[in-house]
Order: sequence, then structure tokens, then C-alpha cells
Amino acid sequence: MSTLKRTFRDHLRHKRFGELETAWLELVESEMAFDDLVAEAELADRWAPAETVRAMLSVWADMLRDRGRFGEQLAVLRRLVRFDRNDLRLARELAECLRRLHGDNPDFDRLLQKSGLGFGRPIDIALAWLERMLALLPGALVLDPERGPGEVVKLDLLLDRVVVEFGDGRVEFKTEAASQALVPARPEGFYWLLHRDRPRLERMVASAPAEVVRRYLRDVAIPRTPAELKTGLADAVPAASWSKFWEQARRGLARDPHVRQLPRPSRSFQWSDEPVAEVSSSSRPQAHTHDAAEPDRLARMPADELVAGFAGLTTWTGRRQYIESLAASGRDDTAAIESRLFLADCDRRTRNLLAERIESADPAEWRALLDRLVTDYRRYPDAFTWLFENRSRLEPGSAPGLLSRAIDLVESPAHREHRAPLRNLLDKQARDLLAAALERLDADSARNLLGRLSRMRELSEYRRDELKSDVYARFPELEESAADDGIQSTQAGLDRARADLRRMVSSELPKTADEIARARAHGDLSENYEYKAAKEKQARLMARINRLQADLAQARALNPDTVDTGHVSVGCRVRLKDDSGTLIDYTLLGPWDSDIEARVISYLAPLGRRLLGKKPGDYLELDGSSYQVVAVTNALAG
Repeated sequence: MSTLKRTFRDHLRHKRFGELETAWLELVESEMAFDDLVAEAELADRWAPAETVRAMLSVWADMLRDRGRFGEQLAVLRRLVRFDRNDLRLARELAECLRRLHGDNPDFDRLLQKSGLGFGRPIDIALAWLERMLALLPGALVLDPERGPGEVVKLDLLLDRVVVEFGDGRVEFKTEAASQALVPARPEGFYWLLHRDRPRLERMVASAPAEVVRRYLRDVAIPRTPAELKTGLADAVPAASWSKFWEQARRGLARDPHVRQLPRPSRSFQWSDEPVAEVSSSSRPQAHTHDAAEPDRLARMPADELVAGFAGLTTWTGRRQYIESLAASGRDDTAAIESRLFLADCDRRTRNLLAERIESADPAEWRALLDRLVTDYRRYPDAFTWLFENRSRLEPGSAPGLLSRAIDLVESPAHREHRAPLRNLLDKQARDLLAAALERLDADSARNLLGRLSRMRELSEYRRDELKSDVYARFPELEESAADDGIQSTQAGLDRARADLRRMVSSELPKTADEIARARAHGDLSENYEYKAAKEKQARLMARINRLQADLAQARALNPDTVDTGHVSVGCRVRLKDDSGTLIDYTLLGPWDSDIEARVISYLAPLGRRLLGKKPGDYLELDGSSYQVVAVTNALAG
């Protein structure tokens, strides 16, 4: 250990916090590696006052900015957010740092403005949205739970579309759906190496198996069983080498503080951003012992060790005694530790107890925990399910966001183990949530939300009909539009949709049946990953088939002779002019006619809906710019 580090830790140990800040200045001015400085900052975060840690991080961020190390500056600024999510100065520093990293992209300023970062929106929420969008810039490598890795080809904010190139072709997403479904590949992560530096990954497979698995787990961010790891790493680790590779990797993972081994529902491994301290069996609190959970002992334990000890408990009684001893320990950071325990794997009664304690003792910590559950719902799906069940604890205006996130988890193949409890809660509570949401939604947002709810086969048909009736009662024009129009499309679009339906029924569906049969032949279905994957693929395909059949049943072909050009309607070509005089044409057709390159958009898309009903001379705002409708013509004539 260097002399500077020893001095720093000595000041920390003896609570000489004034001298600690001076020692920190010397550390950050030295040549110490960034990761080593992070470790010292985390150590200070456990034992030093919050204001001292905040001052240390602020000084460090300023130094990194002055040295032009903006990627590292961003990592430090992120750590400052938890001290004050409404600090306007910090928001501006984050915005400027991101501008230095991404400012050469023409869409950056528009994304920054839409995020609300520096414009009054809470920093953590604005930053999370902005970083999701920045991860969708052209050239970015992203991960899809169904299709695997892909590269972003185009981000079109005006048309609200993201185009991604996967191994089997290009796929278009709505922007918000892409930001939720696609995970950015981490720089230097497994998928980044697989696609950007394959030789280096091959050397790592041979020399450091645990590091390969570690980077893969960090990329996917969800638990993986050994069988799932074998499938996920198949592009890098040949099947013939797997046994030797896994034996070496498993030994390394057992010593990795960032990899958790989960015993249920089946043995699996998961990446944890916060290191999990290893606790020996002699010091780990157990339900049947009391000395290990004595308040005096807990008062001296590091926070990480406390959390790890709690994670080892398996009974309600043991957890309750542990929480009571922690409360009696007199620690200043009790509420913060209880928040971490709340996010750990525990039962409903334990979460109820922790919720009561945190909310009573530290309301600010409780609000921060609720915000984290809503924003990081994918990372903590168990805790989010508890929150969904106890949604009365949230602010009244949170209904739309809570409902949307619950639907996202139910629809996500990556969270299938949480699908059943959330589906049951949705079936019971969707109507109340929808009623609260409709008070704050406009017609377009209500139409989008209703579309998602209507497509959820997890909801009973009776419940879906109830939800439709509630939306139509609030927005009668939506029912009139649905009754009058159905789905409109050109005949060519209808033919393409029917051909797609025939292909899925006659070709893809039999293929999935064959895959299921082959996987079933491998035996033991409970541990048969190939069988589970094939069944999920079949379920997704059937959902697509059912949805397309339902859409085609209410579809009708556009008649060129009945297109109304007195205003923008389906079948029209509309010419817009921006403030600079630049002209741009869009054609509004059906959902199966869309062609982004030719500027053919669906009338059901967000831009299409905004254009419908506009007349020549009308103005509309698009992404902060003003456009005037110049002309409306029949796109199907001639």
C-alpha cells in the first residue's frame, strides 16, 4: 500500500475528516489508477460524513474535467447525483460533460432538451432517459433479449423510429420501446469484444475464463444458470471446450466480489454493481444464532458485510431479529442500509417491516428508495412487484408510469419468473390504475396505452373489454375512430401482411414445433434450456400470429377515389415547410405500408396522428421546430 493511501485510511480510521480531504487531494493528484481511487472513495463513503464525501467527489470531478478525462468525470458525477437529485449546478455539469462526449452528434442538443437535464427535471430520471437515448445513436452496439446483439443503423426522432441491424436482418422499433427493450453493450464488455475485438476475446477465453463470464454477466444484467451461460457464450467458447472452461471459470467466480451465486429457483449467477463482501460461515448471521447479530457486533461491521450477512438468512424470524439488532446498533447509516436490505432477495413480510421502518425513520431515504424502484424496475423486479402491489405508497401522479413498467416486465422474456405474480396483480388492479392514469393522459397517450393493454394476452378477455370501455368513456372519439375506420391500408400492404401471416403459419410455426420436439428428446425438461427457449419462441410467434389475424380481421383497403384532400387524411401526401423554408413531404398510409427511407409513415404512428386533420396553412410543432402545412394531395391517385 502506498504511503498516500495509508495516510488517507489512517485519517479515515481516526475520523480526522478535515485532514481526510487534504489527503484525498494528494491522492487524486497522484498517478493512482482510476479504479483504485474509486475503491478509496467507496471506503470513505462507508465511514465519512456525507458532506465530506460529496466535497471529495466534487473536487475529483473538477480535476478530471480539467485533464480532459470526460468519461471518468461522468462516472464520478453520477455518484454525486444521490446527494441531491435536484442540484441545478450538478445537472449543468453533467450536461456539459455529456456534450463533450457526444456533442459531435447532430441530435445531441435536441435529446438533451427533451431529457429535461438542467431544465428542472430530477437529475436521476433525466439522466437515465438521456443515456438510454444516447445508447441508440447510429453505430452503437445494443443487445436484444430475443435477437441477441445488433448495431444501431438509424435514429429518427421525427418519425419516432430506431433501426437496428441484427444478424438476421434489420428491425424497426419505436424509440421509447427500443430504449426499454434494448440494452447498450458495455465498452470492453463481452459483446463489445465479440464484435469489435474478437482476437482479444479468444485470448481471454484461453487465459481468463472467469473474466469472460464476468463480462458476459455484466452485459446481460440478469441471473444465468450454467446451462444458460453455455448457450450465451457459445459464439466464443466451443462446445467441446466448455467443461474445462467452466471448471476454471467457476473457481474464479467464487472469489469475485461482484458475482452473486443465487440458490433459487435454480442455481444461477448474477452480476452486482455493488461488491458483495464475502462473509465466512463463522461470522454469517443465521436464524438459529443470536451472538452474530448482536447490536454491538453489527455496529462495527462494514455496510457491505451487513448486507451480505442478511442475504444469507433464509427465515422470516432470522431476518426480523437481524433488522431489530441493526436498529439497536445506533449506526448513523441504518436507514441507508435498510434500503439496501429492502432491495435484496427477501420475502413480503420482511419488505413490509423494512418499509415501515425506513418511512418512519427517514422519509427522504424512503422517497429515494421509491424513486429507485420505479426507475430501476428491471434491476429489482421482485421489489418492484412489491411496490406495484402497494402502489398507494406512491404519489398519485405515478399511475401511468407504474402501469407501463408493469406491462413491460410482463411482456419481457428476460423476466419470465416475475410474469405470473405481476399478471395476477395487473388483472386485479389494471382498472383502478387505468382510471388514475386517464386523469393525466391526453387522447394520443391513452390510445397508445390502450393498444398495449389490448394486446396483452396475459389479461383476461373480460378485463380487456372493461379497460376498453373505461378508455372510450373518457375519450369517446377513440371509440368512434375505431368503429368507423378499423385498420386502413393499401391493397399492397394488406397483401404483404397476409403473406407474412401465411409464412409464419406454414413455415415458422412448424419449425418451432420441430425445435421443441428435438429439445424434448434431450430429457429432463426442468433443466433443459433448449426446450424452454423453444417453447418461449413458439409462444412469441403465436402471439404475433394472433395479433396479425385480429388486425387483418378489421382491416380494409384504401379506395383512391374516396381520399379526402380537404385536410390530412389516410392516403394523402402532405408537404410541410419549416422556418427556414425547407420543404419536406410525407405520405400517410397504413401500418403495413411504412417505408422510412421513402418518407411513407403509418397514420397510427405518433407523427401520423399529429398530422391527421391538419389543413393547408395550419402549423404544428415537431421536436421543438415549427412546420406549416403547405399542400395536401392524393397519394393514391394515378
